[in-house]
Amino acid sequence: IFLIVTGSCLFLRAQNAWINEIHYDNTGTDAGEFIEVVIQNAGSYTLSDFMVTLYNGGNGTSYGTKTLDLFTAGATSNGFSIYYFVYPSNGIQNGSPDGMALSYQSVLIPGQFLSYEGVFTGSGGVADGILSVDIGVMEGGSDPLGMSLQLSGSGTQYNQFSWQGPAD
Repeated sequence: IFLIVTGSCLFLRAQNAWINEIHYDNTGTDAGEFIEVVIQNAGSYTLSDFMVTLYNGGNGTSYGTKTLDLFTAGATSNGFSIYYFVYPSNGIQNGSPDGMALSYQSVLIPGQFLSYEGVFTGSGGVADGILSVDIGVMEGGSDPLGMSLQLSGSGTQYNQFSWQGPAD
């Protein structure tokens, strides 16, 4: 009986994944816009089960989704893998507010309906009826290309980091 209970508990464990870095606005025509995601033990999952959904803060609706199998794999360190997707020019809306959600198997990962330049309630999709969490920093449109909003700190969980303003 012990082995059956243990096996069931392992199956129910949560995904340790979060949005780690974003770029959505720069001086001139927006370019190089991207979202970066971190996943612990990524090899244990099917990447297409993870999805980033972009949300329009004006009406709360989704305006685009990408599954992580479409993202580019970056470095892996201590079991944490980075994945990023570079959007076309003006591919991510500029805020006041706007946001994104990270989900696994069409279920929002707790704390991963993030917004910038304010908060709003999602309408439809994985963030339906959920109030976004403002990351507290923004790109104001005057920063040079190559800057992004990034998590800073150290740890193994999203809540151990804090968002930082535009940096290289």
